[in-house]
Amino acid sequence: MPCRELPRSLDPLPGEALDGFLLRLAYRLELSPARIALIGGLALSRHLQAPFAALLHLPGELRDRFACVVRLQPAEVSSMCLSSLSERYAPISVASKLTGTNHSGYWVFKRATRYCPECLAGDGSRIQEELGGAWQRTWRLPVVFACTNHRRFLDHLCPGCQRPAHDCAGTGQPINAPVQPRHAGLHPAQCRQINPAQLSRGRRAPLCAASFAASQIPSSFPEPASLKLQDRISDLLNPGLADSVISVGTPSIARRYFTDLQLLTTLIRISWPRAKDIMTIADNLERAIWEDHEFLLRERRGPCPLRRPQIHWIAPLRSEHCAALLTIAGQLIDIPRPRALADQLAHLLGDDPLNSSAASWTRDFLAVRPDCSVGLSRALPPVLEHTRPRGPEEATNR
Repeated sequence: MPCRELPRSLDPLPGEALDGFLLRLAYRLELSPARIALIGGLALSRHLQAPFAALLHLPGELRDRFACVVRLQPAEVSSMCLSSLSERYAPISVASKLTGTNHSGYWVFKRATRYCPECLAGDGSRIQEELGGAWQRTWRLPVVFACTNHRRFLDHLCPGCQRPAHDCAGTGQPINAPVQPRHAGLHPAQCRQINPAQLSRGRRAPLCAASFAASQIPSSFPEPASLKLQDRISDLLNPGLADSVISVGTPSIARRYFTDLQLLTTLIRISWPRAKDIMTIADNLERAIWEDHEFLLRERRGPCPLRRPQIHWIAPLRSEHCAALLTIAGQLIDIPRPRALADQLAHLLGDDPLNSSAASWTRDFLAVRPDCSVGLSRALPPVLEHTRPRGPEEATNR
């Protein structure tokens, strides 16, 4: 099927996400992101009905058409979708079809993204001086909490309006549609949210337009242990590097390692502060986990009861919180023997009749049977048997 090629296009930057590419290309051509998406077949109307699935994966015919329009190779377009990482990062495969108790998809950020201001400022090259740096696709993954180039936590709030970057909640736009997509002329690193101070002026209220690339002094810096873990994670997400890692003293692959991290991070949140009894935790990490714990308590008491059973499985958007939880989970995974890990997990999953969280975690694990590493799978059975949810007869006979 013939396509209408754009007069000019761009080469994708390394690691660039599809929505970020749309923003850069629209700015260069002085068009709106909605117009580019409409011409490229990603939208059915000027309202840009481009779902999150487009960032996850573009099926062959749609990918080929978009590639033709923007004058790229199909493989270049595929590389900007998160599905290019799905072989190594399992939650991507289920992010758009959450069902039942499968919580893996909560480990992809759908409605917002993290970002590094220094990366968005560009690397000094001519094209990046004009259009800024890339919105990285890995910034949508909770396991990426720090920039390995600039050794700093990723931010998630706009410095102007204080809303999450690319936040689609409450905008009326489909998930992953660029916010205010019909607005042309905004730099790719500018916030597209309506200025909350001007909402009373109605639909024509001005946009925030603050720069995500503006110099921002981080409120804190990652611990060395967190940066070491982030370096490992970045290597495992790199398709050009080896897909091998040691988990609980046993050779494994990236996909299963990330499942281990997700499971243990959730367990630490559910059982906190039990982890303090079995590990030495740096003050900064402990403070961040307490902040996350207090946030979860507020959310569970809030007005959204449907979220309460799932709240511990939803990855924190704030980088400091995620880094602290993942760092402790990574240290558990680094325990060299499954039996030694089992002893630690037994404490985290202690049988506390006043707290049903352990039973809840166990029930979800048994229902989903996630594809964890061999080392973790050897450590879990005796612990799960001890903490598995009991039926009415068993509870009566105790």
